[in-house]
Amino acid sequence: MGQWLTAIFLPDIGADYNWLSVSAGFAHTIAMRTDGSLWAWGWNNWGQVGNDTNIDRYVPTRIRADINWALVSAGNGHSMAICSNGTLWAWGNNYDGQLGDGTQVNRSTPVQILP
Repeated sequence: MGQWLTAIFLPDIGADYNWLSVSAGFAHTIAMRTDGSLWAWGWNNWGQVGNDTNIDRYVPTRIRADINWALVSAGNGHSMAICSNGTLWAWGNNYDGQLGDGTQVNRSTPVQILP
């Protein structure tokens, strides 16, 4: 029997941009570029990718282009980030109230916590 070689072509997500930080959650990843933009990809069942859908993303998808981000962290089905102005934002699974917005409603886009 011969061996088969399978080529997998992945996007070169680091070619044109400088990445500042990355955080891997449970089946999703979020990364921040040096320009303050935030990008996410992976499993998106609860909206943890933050792009206003529940559709899985297999390449980096920009989150809230109108915000410059400073810090980011991916959790178990949810994500949190701090904006450059110091405000806290969260999105994704909120079954146990882990987003901190006073609800148990899942969020598919970032919501500001304690505005």
